[in-house]
Amino acid sequence: MAHLIEGGLLAKANRRFVENLVKGVLDNRHRIDDIIEQFASAFPVMQMAAIDRCVLRIAIWEILFNKDTPFKVAIDEAVEIAKMYGGDSSPRLVNGVLGSIISEFHVVNSDNER
Repeated sequence: MAHLIEGGLLAKANRRFVENLVKGVLDNRHRIDDIIEQFASAFPVMQMAAIDRCVLRIAIWEILFNKDTPFKVAIDEAVEIAKMYGGDSSPRLVNGVLGSIISEFHVVNSDNER
């Protein structure tokens, strides 16, 4: 992240969001990994493809810990990243895990789509 900021590759407007995202995922990584293990039990977190693991960690943090990102946006972005950078089954895995989390944790829509 420091490389992006120092190199001018990260707009100042996005800096706070990225800092919160990275800090949030790191601070909650063990809890997030437990959630991944619960909803993707056939795929142990540390044996999962790195891109799938990272995409899921970020999206789960956005859905369960961050109240600024509408969950539909978090899911759509995670699936698109999985399509671009993951394997053939990555989008299905990401979508399935995140959909199950939404159902289990009763994340509901409101005015900001939460």
